[in-house]
Amino acid sequence: MLPASSGYRILCAAGVSSVLLEGPDLHSLHLIKQVLEPGPKGAFDNGYAGIYGAWQDSRNGRIIAIYHAEDHEGMKRLENGVDGYYGSVGLAISDDQGNSFRKAGRILTGSLPKNEDGRPDQGCGEPSLVGHDGFLYCFYTDHTRVDKRGVQICLARSPITSEGAPGSWMKYREGAFSEPGLGGKDTPVMEVHPAADAVFPSVSYSAALGKYVMVFNILYYADFEEGHPAKGGIFAAFSTDLIHWSTPLQLVQGLSIAMPGREVVWHPAMVWDAGQGTAGYLVYSYSPRWGHSGTRIPHYMVGQRIQFR
Repeated sequence: MLPASSGYRILCAAGVSSVLLEGPDLHSLHLIKQVLEPGPKGAFDNGYAGIYGAWQDSRNGRIIAIYHAEDHEGMKRLENGVDGYYGSVGLAISDDQGNSFRKAGRILTGSLPKNEDGRPDQGCGEPSLVGHDGFLYCFYTDHTRVDKRGVQICLARSPITSEGAPGSWMKYREGAFSEPGLGGKDTPVMEVHPAADAVFPSVSYSAALGKYVMVFNILYYADFEEGHPAKGGIFAAFSTDLIHWSTPLQLVQGLSIAMPGREVVWHPAMVWDAGQGTAGYLVYSYSPRWGHSGTRIPHYMVGQRIQFR
């Protein structure tokens, strides 16, 4: 969400790029323009550049955006047929209220380098951005699977005075922000077990609740079984310090990864009502039978009203 005098201005990923949407309400959004696209061959974002979070600097009005970047070159395809990737988090800056962005480099990578002979999903990505107590905090999904921990949600931060510049980010590791954003190790702040992954975090602050709210997906490996009712889906957790989170609360049940012909619910975010902070729309990507051919349907944005107490 971007500041607007009236209505809504929203940055989101579409296809392999990022777009700006506007409208008087969430039911009437229309495309304004594409604002970010993948880089050239050899770039860390050669296959995908999707903005997942943005923060406006009150000192100069500049919008700092973070985006999920994918390097597709030499990678195997995922089980669902989508291009495999080495993921990382890139930085993009706007000086014109989000109408255009300039890329400013890569700010976060996984602790392991790209391995074309490894799994089709590697690195890190799917980031979320908040400002708190003099720092920018970036939540991200780590796909390295180190120490057999699976795919989990981790955290890094950068001083606001650095405007998120590459080299200024430090990852949270064993109780301190002590590891470099580029290549450093990390400790999950949201971790689920057994045989499950925590993915796709989106974090926002509710002044009315006095807490940060994370909406995210949990994927139980058993959910992949055909005919098996999905145990995972979209969950919420709460925190006052961005590091320690409450036990996840399930909001929507369903499969959290797109698989051909199956229902999917993933990539959630909260859009709070103006002036409240306890109620709003839970928006997410959805398809009743995912795919791009025949009777299958690509995922699209949906939403439902929700209130926290």
